[in-house]
Amino acid sequence: MNKATALLNELMAYYKVGTLQELAEKLDVARNTISGWKSRDAVNSIAKKIYELDIPIDTLQYVNEVTGNATGIHNGNNYHGKAEDKSSYQEKFDKLLMIAKGTDNLDILEECLRECRRKILEAG
Repeated sequence: MNKATALLNELMAYYKVGTLQELAEKLDVARNTISGWKSRDAVNSIAKKIYELDIPIDTLQYVNEVTGNATGIHNGNNYHGKAEDKSSYQEKFDKLLMIAKGTDNLDILEECLRECRRKILEAG
C-alpha cells in the first residue's frame, strides 16, 4: 500500500465513508482527483487538502507519521529561514503544546491552529 492510499484510508475512516466517491464529496473534489492522488502517490496534494480542511490534530499527526514529514507543509520544509529559526519555532510550539495538555486546553490550541492555518493559506 502506498502512502497516499494509507492517507486516503485514514480520511475514509475519519469521515466514516465506504467509497472513494463519498470521500470525494466530503473533500469537495472530483472522484478522479482522488484516483490521481492514489496512482501518483501524491501525499503532498492530499496533505495540502487535509490542512485546508478542519481536520483534528490527531489526524494531522497521522499524516505526519505516514508521510515521514515528506510533504513539507507541516514540518517547515517550505520555510526559507535558518535551521536554528525553524528549531526555535518547534521549541515554542512544543512548550505551547505542553501547556495546553497540562491545563486540559487542547481544544483552544486546536482552534488557534485552525485560525493560523486559515490566515496563512489566505495570505499566500
